[in-house]
Amino acid sequence: MPTNFLAGIWQTGAVDAGLGIADYVSRLIASDPRLLDEAAVALGVHAILPDVLQAAGTRFDLLPLHDALTLRVLPVELDGAPYFVLADPFSRAARDALLARFPNASAVTAMSMPGEVERLLKDAEANERLMDGDVTLGPHGDSLAQAIESITPASIAKDESPIIRLVNMTLYDALQSRASDIHLEAAPDGLAIRYRIDGVLQAIRRIPGIDVATQTMSRLKVLASLDIAEKRVPQDGRFKVVLQGREIDYRVSVIPGTHGENAVLRVLDKSQRGERISLDVLGFDAHTARRVRALANRPYGLMLVTGPTGSGKSTTLYAVLSELNHGEDKIVTIEDPVEYELPGVLQIPVNERKGLTFARGLRAILRHDPDTVMVGEIRDEETASIAVQSALTGHRVLSTVHANDGFSVIDRFIYMGVEPSTFLEALNGVVSQRLVRRICAACGEAHGDGSALEGASLDDLRHLVTPGAGCDACRGTGYHGRIGLAEILTLDAPMKSALLARSLDRREQALAGNADYQSMRDAALAAIRQRLTTFQEVQRAIDLQ
Repeated sequence: MPTNFLAGIWQTGAVDAGLGIADYVSRLIASDPRLLDEAAVALGVHAILPDVLQAAGTRFDLLPLHDALTLRVLPVELDGAPYFVLADPFSRAARDALLARFPNASAVTAMSMPGEVERLLKDAEANERLMDGDVTLGPHGDSLAQAIESITPASIAKDESPIIRLVNMTLYDALQSRASDIHLEAAPDGLAIRYRIDGVLQAIRRIPGIDVATQTMSRLKVLASLDIAEKRVPQDGRFKVVLQGREIDYRVSVIPGTHGENAVLRVLDKSQRGERISLDVLGFDAHTARRVRALANRPYGLMLVTGPTGSGKSTTLYAVLSELNHGEDKIVTIEDPVEYELPGVLQIPVNERKGLTFARGLRAILRHDPDTVMVGEIRDEETASIAVQSALTGHRVLSTVHANDGFSVIDRFIYMGVEPSTFLEALNGVVSQRLVRRICAACGEAHGDGSALEGASLDDLRHLVTPGAGCDACRGTGYHGRIGLAEILTLDAPMKSALLARSLDRREQALAGNADYQSMRDAALAAIRQRLTTFQEVQRAIDLQ
């Protein structure tokens, strides 16, 4: 073989033989793998052997799978550095696209044996379809494309494997207990299981044995289509089963810890269809529900719901959409993920691996002539700008933002680079909310209208209103279910003027001039006086001092 690899190709008369250079090089390397290094040097790229490429971690966070498939490029990480492996190292289009995306020369290109990149990209695409729900595994590893297996007490008793029995029993028991999340935590001597019920973690049981903990995590990985052999990095997946005749989705997150792997399963009950959700059944008082409804029914503009994780923001938006979904408007949502199905509403799941982000999806939605748009969460300047422009051009836009209160939301948008006057012109209002546990109706004192405790001080409320004594219904906690506390900030002309002037005094005057305004603190105190919840429970969510 000539020293100059490319010169040798021309000397063989490859083009005269009717073959393109890329095809001929591929055939040549396939016939003699030792030529891979020489070809890589001639083409100015790195050479990666197939076994090394197979073991490398993919970096679809740098190059989304959708773009990788289009360019025929596999992004991987070797020794802490990213490499972009070209299926066709002769492709000028692929190289130019990488150079445009990574202009600081951080795109290190490479090549491997012919066919390796295409094979690994095909596997990645198949795994993506699996994760997207095109193929889902049932509770015994079978394909849900054929059938979703049902878990019942009888089926649990018949499970021959103790690990399968443990996992299925946990899934069944958690649903019976109204758990929103299942925590499986590695301990020095085995596995600890806790449920989050009504927003609070409760210890359920401890399972002794390191082997049991390891096998339980492997079982969950099989269900969620995750890599069983990978135990060093976090993994996310999902699966679904039928429990008590209801289809239940589980979002699974596995992370490594000091004593082994830990998992959290978010329980999504798909039987809670969107059409059953309304503002009247979310636990808001009548005054709050009326104000939220009035804000949501404005024909155009931006409505934001804010609060910490687990405060019910998405559920509030689903309730609003259910009430707006009367069949006369086009309603489109983009969510991460779609948690409840709304009949008659076009719902789009975010898929960042394939390049479908909130911003990209929102642009596409606006070409579908929507009346109402719901964006699951506004996280970045691009999404915020598009949402604001959409609200200014006659669309009703609903979204959530992570912030402590309504005024923090406004500051965050401005921090993201949105022009203040434009944002305030588009914004109709902000709903800031929290969820607190309700006193158990079975073992607690009946609630009233609050008149008996109207003049009670904070210290009085702390001692006079107590949780229930504890019963089977509330698992001995004295609380059962939750209620919503909300502060609705409506942006009328005086408030917009005060915010633009950045004047605290004018802001307080605008709030005082709004007779319908109720602060979060006042809403919480009203709920305590009505014996719906306790001072101690509210203190976990907001500062009452």
